[in-house]
Amino acid sequence: LSVYGDSKLKGEEAVKNISKKHFIVRTSWLYGKHGKNFVDTILLKAKALQTLKVVDDQSGTPTYTKDLAKALHALLDKIFTPGGVQAADYGIYHVSNSGSVSWCDYAKEIISSAGLKVKVEPISSKELDAPANRPAMSVLDNSKFAGFTGYRMKGWKDALREYLITKVT
Repeated sequence: LSVYGDSKLKGEEAVKNISKKHFIVRTSWLYGKHGKNFVDTILLKAKALQTLKVVDDQSGTPTYTKDLAKALHALLDKIFTPGGVQAADYGIYHVSNSGSVSWCDYAKEIISSAGLKVKVEPISSKELDAPANRPAMSVLDNSKFAGFTGYRMKGWKDALREYLITKVT
């Protein structure tokens, strides 16, 4: 749908062409201690505005970078365990916190979990008029990753609350 998405796809194809023995990890809606992210942006805007307008026709799964790091560690442990990898295990793995949410409901949960009182109004993607098209549904299925590693990602709400606690302390 966008140059960004196309470049990600081309990167994956390049990895596949270099070696049949590859692990590609896809993740989504990242937030964490470093870098700009949706959670921090919503918190800043909620302190400055009384009403936020947020897209509600796009759904996905927020992923806390701390949880992603733990999952990647589990993947590496499995890869480097003697006999841990069979030919069928190589490929693409989805890794995100579990569950799904729209951007609008995510913003509402951020505000509520942070104890703020700001109104969140749903808008359509067309109303937002963003420069890049985004998919309406970008929820990832972690079942292949969980089956291979035995590691299960926590729910996105629990991950969000953990992140917000680290911001307060």
